[in-house]
Amino acid sequence: MRNDESSDLRLQVQVSRILSLGFVFSLIWVAGIGSLIALVLGFKALKLINSSSGPVAGSKMAWWCIVVGALGLLVLPLLALKNFSQY
Repeated sequence: MRNDESSDLRLQVQVSRILSLGFVFSLIWVAGIGSLIALVLGFKALKLINSSSGPVAGSKMAWWCIVVGALGLLVLPLLALKNFSQY
């Protein structure tokens, strides 16, 4: 295995681990904290994918983490507004 292939493989493993965590946190809202973590991990993975010299997969999953994380963060103020409007 060439050095470039080894480097690409290590980067792919790193991106896959980040996206696995991001996916889990995108599904576990936990008062917005899970959504925030998913959003950050999605951007981190996307940055690694875009800066890679070789073919690193995962951009669709990174966008999933970003979109679902952002939607989860939008739900938090709406729930707070709804709860405060009841008083």
